[in-house]
Amino acid sequence: MRIGLVGLCQVHAVGDGFRHLLEDAQIISIEASAFKRAGKIAQAEALIANCDIVFCHQLPSEFESLATAELRKRFPRLIMIPVIAFTGFHPDSMYFFLGQKQFESPVGKFHSAIVAAAYSLNLSADRADSLFNSFIFRQLGYFDEFAKARQFLKATMQAADLDIEQEWESWMAPGAFMHTINHPKAYVLASIAKMLAANQGLIAPNQPTPDLQHDHLSNVTIWPVYPELARPNGITGNYQFKRAGNLDLLQGNSMLLKRREFIAKCYDLYPGFPPEIFDLPRVSATREIIKSMIRL
Repeated sequence: MRIGLVGLCQVHAVGDGFRHLLEDAQIISIEASAFKRAGKIAQAEALIANCDIVFCHQLPSEFESLATAELRKRFPRLIMIPVIAFTGFHPDSMYFFLGQKQFESPVGKFHSAIVAAAYSLNLSADRADSLFNSFIFRQLGYFDEFAKARQFLKATMQAADLDIEQEWESWMAPGAFMHTINHPKAYVLASIAKMLAANQGLIAPNQPTPDLQHDHLSNVTIWPVYPELARPNGITGNYQFKRAGNLDLLQGNSMLLKRREFIAKCYDLYPGFPPEIFDLPRVSATREIIKSMIRL
């Protein structure tokens, strides 16, 4: 059997899950954005042309022949893969986009709304650091985000005809199951592969979730679960921000930044950003709440 998977960056670990579960099948994993950036959409189309079944994330028309609507025309067995997004562990993280341009932080694509708001209020880095506490988090609604995120995830899974409840306990057992708001850990995506394969009758429903040796998404940013937000959910948190990229073995540096280091590096970076960045709706809303609670 030849199985194709087309989608976002999460598709690789889902594909690895299938490789463990179906050792006799040929698995082709296509990250659509990578092929689009390389101008090789036609090559991706050729790779999956003779697949018996194709699984895909919802992809818009900009992905041309890899868009979901186009794939439906060619593959009778097109099965949707849920995109796992969960903001409950990391309610402070956000992207900085102006139009199509993205601005990166010292650790990669994600920024702290609190740090950005503090900078835009002309607070010192030390005062920004002092804002990381339960009182501020509560006013910003961070403690409410976990329940909201779980409901959103439940709906996402139901739309793909999957039941989060049967996997929830195993997802939570090791701790936070996300690296960032949209990068699940590998065992979660292996679990998704198992559920999809079982739904299609490719494996027995009681087959265990495969243990993946490689976690592709751990190579990029890992945002910490702040301890104050971790405790109510029975997990351990920290303030170690993991940078995207590979370790430079000749510098003696870690891939981790402590919270104060992260804030200081953001403050070094932000003067070079367009002022409009700090008027993004999320930053503005956070700034107004913080402004109402502190003495400037």
